[in-house]
Amino acid sequence: MNTEPPRRKPASAQDIKVTTGSESTLGLEMMAWVEVHKQKLMVAGAVALAVIIAAVIYNHYTAQREMQASEALLALRAPIIGENRGKTAPSDKLLALAEGFAGTTAGRHALLQAGEALYLEGKYDQARSVFQRFVTENVGHPLVPQAELGMAACLDAAGKRKEAIEAYDLVRKRWAMEGAVVSQAKLALGRLYEAEGKLEQAHGMYLEILESMKTGFNTWAMEAQMRLAALEKAHPALKDARLQKMAAAAAAQQPRPQNVITLTNVNVNAPKPAPAPAPAPAKK
Repeated sequence: MNTEPPRRKPASAQDIKVTTGSESTLGLEMMAWVEVHKQKLMVAGAVALAVIIAAVIYNHYTAQREMQASEALLALRAPIIGENRGKTAPSDKLLALAEGFAGTTAGRHALLQAGEALYLEGKYDQARSVFQRFVTENVGHPLVPQAELGMAACLDAAGKRKEAIEAYDLVRKRWAMEGAVVSQAKLALGRLYEAEGKLEQAHGMYLEILESMKTGFNTWAMEAQMRLAALEKAHPALKDARLQKMAAAAAAQQPRPQNVITLTNVNVNAPKPAPAPAPAPAKK
């Protein structure tokens, strides 16, 4: 008896079924899409590569230009020793640097320094125009308050007292958080108010500067202190008024006594009420 298991028949080509899943279908579709859009993809890749190369070149050019501008400005720096020690660079050279390196950090600083140089040269109208240009071209720059203070100083130096007072007052209100700039503006206002005979307003400006000593002392506070002392010496009434305000403020800050009974509308001469009659003895 034959006990061997029956042999399986080899599979034929008809018995083999090839199935394709969703992954295979998606891959074929992607290949077909790439083949159709091959030209567009090549163009897009070339454009992207060109943009990257341009950005790299621009950044390199910008960095090089910033470095050249910084070196040029450093070359104009006043020497530390010698006859020209501390001397400001000529305004024309600073303006040329600002024009040649416009848009750079050093170019902006050169423009602001050009305004300062023109001011020191006595060219107040030109200096004010340069400061105004800096403000217009650099909105939001941290040195804008300094430039606006320079504009007010130019009006002051040119003898335009009314316009200078308005400009200083605008700086004082607009840049209240800029301590150094505000102190200079208030000091200038105090001086101009004295010249105008507005002594109380000048006195108030000096006091406001001294109030800033609570958060940080500066050189302008020292000058304000000297001006305040001279003003009060010449006009003692201003000092008396200041001391009275200080005394009133100190009294207002004193703590009020606790648990104190205040008697009001009590007539001490009023007759005392008659004593109540004694109770009758109880009956037995």
